[in-house]
Amino acid sequence: MMQKQSLVLGERLRSIRKMRGYTQNELAAGICTQGVISNIEGKNGKENPSSSILFQLSERLGVSMSYLYGQDDNGELITNKDIRDTEVSEIIKNLKQRRDYSALKYIIESEKNKNLHLTNAEKQFLLWHEAICTYYDTSNSTLTKEIFQKALKLDVENNDKNNLQLIEINLSLGIIEYEENNYNESKEILLKCIEAIMNNKTIKAPEILAKIYYNLSNVCSSMKEFDQSLQYSFDAIETCVQNNILSVIGDSLYQIGYCYHLKGKENLSINYMEQALVIFTIQKNDLMVKNIQKSINSVDT
Repeated sequence: MMQKQSLVLGERLRSIRKMRGYTQNELAAGICTQGVISNIEGKNGKENPSSSILFQLSERLGVSMSYLYGQDDNGELITNKDIRDTEVSEIIKNLKQRRDYSALKYIIESEKNKNLHLTNAEKQFLLWHEAICTYYDTSNSTLTKEIFQKALKLDVENNDKNNLQLIEINLSLGIIEYEENNYNESKEILLKCIEAIMNNKTIKAPEILAKIYYNLSNVCSSMKEFDQSLQYSFDAIETCVQNNILSVIGDSLYQIGYCYHLKGKENLSINYMEQALVIFTIQKNDLMVKNIQKSINSVDT
């Protein structure tokens, strides 16, 4: 058991270190030698660090000591826990939000290599994020879609968790079709996502639904279907308000302002853009604040 724990420790330490962007020397600085880190991460799990060293390493990396050892809250070694219910899932989601596709790719490959008995649902989860990495890291849309189809063809158990995952995968595929200017394909996929949520009364996913509405608004705007675009943006905002979530309110307000600008209704355009500006200012999203202010100035002139 000690050997198995040491191997898990080495894998986890290497994964988190690379995700955080540390070299072995940088991680070791002031805590231990680079050789200690190298031995911990080695394939044979040679090093069994003291609790003091492990604590300092976990503090620097921002994870718990138990996570580094692959343990759950009861101190038992995790061997068959769904990776979607572990810290790995949160790390993957955070990296995706940060658009750190290099680190995300490393984590996905690491999880695939060390988990030999993944369920189809777990494999689907990893393939989904592998497809996202492939597209934004290489711009290879053909390979990206092949990976998406591989994920969608997997036979997964019919339950709410897996059905919601399927919807999210299709949402990602719909967004990529939009990025590729395949607007009809994107719209069809996103509408099916809404249908899947509406037809399943046990799935509660307001944040995902709001994202679908927002992305549909983008698609319709690009197709010059401005009235539909406006309606989907309003639907996104209403979904957020009813469920006390902020996820796409700022984006949807800006999209409404943009649509009104394209329709030549400049007063309404500025009004909604200014509302979006307030949201992004509160969220301290400096890039969007700058972009919206630039849009307001261009509309106002």
